[in-house]
Amino acid sequence: MRRMIGFLMMCGLFTIAVLPELVFAQELTGKGVRVGLNRASVSGLKGERAEIRRYNEGNSKFGFSVGGFLTYGLNEKFAIQPEIIYSIKIGEYYETYSGDDYDGEWKSEQTETYKLSSIDIPILFVFSVTENVELLVGPFASIIVDGRVEVEYASSYYDYQERYKVDLWEYTKSPEFGLVFGGAYSHGQFSVGARYSMGLTSVVNNYDDEVSDRLDIKVQAIQLLGGYSF
Repeated sequence: MRRMIGFLMMCGLFTIAVLPELVFAQELTGKGVRVGLNRASVSGLKGERAEIRRYNEGNSKFGFSVGGFLTYGLNEKFAIQPEIIYSIKIGEYYETYSGDDYDGEWKSEQTETYKLSSIDIPILFVFSVTENVELLVGPFASIIVDGRVEVEYASSYYDYQERYKVDLWEYTKSPEFGLVFGGAYSHGQFSVGARYSMGLTSVVNNYDDEVSDRLDIKVQAIQLLGGYSF
């Protein structure tokens, strides 16, 4: 598995460094680094005992991102910008159960906090609105390099509480694919931008023996990034 991830990372680096020049026959017009924060959330469907329940989105959490980019100009208005970014994304969701019995009402709650480390490889198409303002959109592939989930469970039915962690490394689906879109403002060599990344594929396989094979968890994130061009 780790060899496969290494191979995919090499393919990503090749894509970033070589493919735009080969396909578009354009020279490199810019390069630089990015660093910033992301605020991620997770949502999806989970099947248990033949029932499908939609998970309620919980609190989004702050993570961080750092990486670099290359820019290949197509003309005065359009460019293609491949990037490679290391990100830590933290998201939470929860579910609740409730009912009645001879002792009265009862309620159970479970909160799951996901922490995923990934190498994100977006290929962005950039449109220059003005000299300083640009819009961007494009697909991305995300290679999960580490992950865990912290589970908190409490039930008034059993008067029981539990907290435990699960290593998600062997249960993650990699690569993840999705779309990213946003905008940026630049002044000289410095830039600042905001993006929304939307995961289109599930990032986690089933990790709970009591849950059926149906587990579909996607990650969304808002990113605030600062950049410096060389």
